[in-house]
Amino acid sequence: QKRIGSHASSHSVTLVKAAASNEDGTAYLYKPSAHPAGAYLTENGTPVKTMRIDTLLSQHLPGKKVHLVKIDVEGAELKVLLGMKELIARDHPALFIEIHPAALRRGGTSAKELTNWLTEQRYEAYILSRKNITRLNSSALQKLIEADGQYTDLLYLYTP
Repeated sequence: QKRIGSHASSHSVTLVKAAASNEDGTAYLYKPSAHPAGAYLTENGTPVKTMRIDTLLSQHLPGKKVHLVKIDVEGAELKVLLGMKELIARDHPALFIEIHPAALRRGGTSAKELTNWLTEQRYEAYILSRKNITRLNSSALQKLIEADGQYTDLLYLYTP
């Protein structure tokens, strides 16, 4: 908030104090003291406002096209995607998503469920390296997401 606050007047920045989710409401945020950046939604913790990305866009950026969305929410990735179904259907943005099997299980889903949902929405997975971008076929994707304990950042692109 402090970093954004000093730049908000000169840039197109709006600070929204809410956790992205699949519904507008309230959830609980747990912030581990050993790794505060690894906060995640849970059954208990600090109450926080939740907001669908579709709601956020309709309130703050109505009619604006979205080209890229970065999602790294410690296991709530599918909830965030479900809260932006209208955006996905309308704009088909590129999605850069961290997939961490253990965090997804803690969040009540799985890497397989997440990747299956993205496939149903006609998105294909790509892995980035310093020199190239490689499309992952289904078996390569499955092998990658089954590497428990590892997280992977994947780029998902819509295929018409």
